Amino acid sequence: MRRLIAFVFLFAGLCGACPPFAEPAAYELDGDHSVLSFHAKTPLHPFTGVTHALQGRLDADEKLVLSQPAEILIPVATLDTGNKNRDKEMRRMFEADRYPGILFTARKIVETAPGRYRIEGSLRIRDIEQEITMDVEAREYPGFVEVSGSVPLTTTMFKLKPPSVLGLIRVNENVSVTFQTRWNLQQ
Repeated sequence: MRRLIAFVFLFAGLCGACPPFAEPAAYELDGDHSVLSFHAKTPLHPFTGVTHALQGRLDADEKLVLSQPAEILIPVATLDTGNKNRDKEMRRMFEADRYPGILFTARKIVETAPGRYRIEGSLRIRDIEQEITMDVEAREYPGFVEVSGSVPLTTTMFKLKPPSVLGLIRVNENVSVTFQTRWNLQQ
């Protein structure tokens, strides 16, 4: 009798009568095809900084249910505004020698509309971690997924003192972060 039951389950599985087990797929963030930009202002002018040195991994099933938290690491030393003095002050603000990376950890991804998702997680800058929710758009291609979005942040959320020029002209605390990332499916 046990052999018959085992055979029925095996046969049903081979014929597609039973749903397949959803194995998580692994995606690796492709830094060569990804960019993170941040936009800030001083009383004199706005400026933008960028990095392409993003690192991350994501393990999720076809419904984007995470099998474990996904992490994205942003090396502070790679943030570049095109102004060496401003970059030096920015690295000092982030205490880059002590805290070399900014870490985003995604804990939950929820589809809000076709191709649109809400990501819930946390952002750690230096030793301060804040809960972050962001809306993103995703497009699937053969072998990879592109994800883009933006999130408003403030330096005060992370107890950062914005850099200034001569102590007089201070960077505004409001910063807009935008990103376009490519996640390659791992075989």
